[in-house]
Amino acid sequence: MNTFVVIITGDQGKGKTTFIRQLASLIREAGMPAAGFCAPGYWENNERTGFDLLEINGAKQLCLCNTKEEEGDVPFRRYYFKPQALIYGTQLLVEAANSQSIVVIDEVGLLELEGNGWAEVLDILSKNPPKGILLSVRTNHVEKVIKKWKMDCVSIFDITAHAPKEVLNWIKTLYFDGQR
Repeated sequence: MNTFVVIITGDQGKGKTTFIRQLASLIREAGMPAAGFCAPGYWENNERTGFDLLEINGAKQLCLCNTKEEEGDVPFRRYYFKPQALIYGTQLLVEAANSQSIVVIDEVGLLELEGNGWAEVLDILSKNPPKGILLSVRTNHVEKVIKKWKMDCVSIFDITAHAPKEVLNWIKTLYFDGQR
């Protein structure tokens, strides 16, 4: 990839999505265009039962996956991914390819490493890169994601060691100064 990539990492359920949401808001406030989505989870009876796809600008929110199978869903482990959300998320990301935007994808993991979810879009973005890519990736998948999509110029920030404003300052350097 010929673009800068920032990976926000941490363990499952530790706050990557919250961090990404805060960071995306700061990015927009700093005057940088952002496209893409985050995937806030929701719980029932102390168990995570699904995730939504929430557009970074807050314009649209759809059920991305949950534990209730409906016709046409794409099964993965204990979740069923909703085709409408996968299509919409793909559309958002493809429209941001080859742009000045920072493209946000929350999250890239086993689904993508196995060739599903956002894998095809990551292939498109690697061929038509935007100005920057911001990903959330679980700690144990970071190296596999970097290798699979041949990512260069990767900056990795663990949510336990960094604050959103600190990462924003790094992104501003990459975006405005082009320094890597």
